[in-house]
Amino acid sequence: MILERVRGLTLGGETHDGEPEADGSGSPKIPVTVVFTSIEGTLAALNAAARLSKDLAAQVVVLATEVVSLRYLYQGLSDSMNFYQRLCEAMVKEAQLQDVAIEVHLCRRQVDCLEARLRPRSIVLIGARKCWWPWRERQLERALRGRGFEALLVYSRSDQSRTRSGVVVQRMLEEARQISG
Repeated sequence: MILERVRGLTLGGETHDGEPEADGSGSPKIPVTVVFTSIEGTLAALNAAARLSKDLAAQVVVLATEVVSLRYLYQGLSDSMNFYQRLCEAMVKEAQLQDVAIEVHLCRRQVDCLEARLRPRSIVLIGARKCWWPWRERQLERALRGRGFEALLVYSRSDQSRTRSGVVVQRMLEEARQISG
């Protein structure tokens, strides 16, 4: 269903400089951005991105934003950024994607940070758990659509999402054990 919605879009492969970004064949790559929401939601969005990258020669970027209160300074939050980096890497491994860029940013307002980091005409996938009130994700989708981005909600399947999120957490724990000793 995501693929059918995406095929109807007018797509371009412009970077911020306006230069087309191409793969080895010379054809422009479609920018697909997966916004980190939760483990279950992000895994669902990464699976959709995997299908898109196969069918449309897409360039996938995982974008995690950590909203920081005005009371805190950015300098002391490197541990938080490292945690999100490792978490996103574990989710990309679970989704079995190759050549995925991961960006972690600290910000005051999530929508403003996403707008500054997203490429023009990029497809934005926002993962959400399948429930009758994915309020935060739906609000983010509406805000990005209002700013001119093609944002799509991707719902996780509840039967597989908890199992896969447990695998991601287990993978992170194993990597932490290997690093510490």
